[in-house]
Amino acid sequence: MPKLYGSEPPPVDSVWKRIKEHGFDVTLFKRNIFNKEKGLDMKLGMDVTMLAMRVRPPGIVALVAGDADYEPVVTQIKSMGWEVEVWYWNNAAENLKKAANLFHSLNPHLNQIGFEGALK
Repeated sequence: MPKLYGSEPPPVDSVWKRIKEHGFDVTLFKRNIFNKEKGLDMKLGMDVTMLAMRVRPPGIVALVAGDADYEPVVTQIKSMGWEVEVWYWNNAAENLKKAANLFHSLNPHLNQIGFEGALK
């Protein structure tokens, strides 16, 4: 089952509800007084590592993230025989791009998802 991790949305937001309706397992984190979520990166990293330890034979993990904090997780699960694909905008951390077996840029898809001009 695909898993998504994110910040708790405003009360009127329906995005995460729609994503759940499409069969995704969604884990949301509350925001602190500085409007930042805490624990998301660590939870995702732990879940990916646990998956890599449990599932045999190794397969492919597709990580949609650009944060350099994920590089140790990518390096670890690759050492366990897994392939890791990172999907993110071109501004993903260079060490994460290099650690992955394959990097897929989402920039060519900006117009399709409604962020035209956002990363120019």
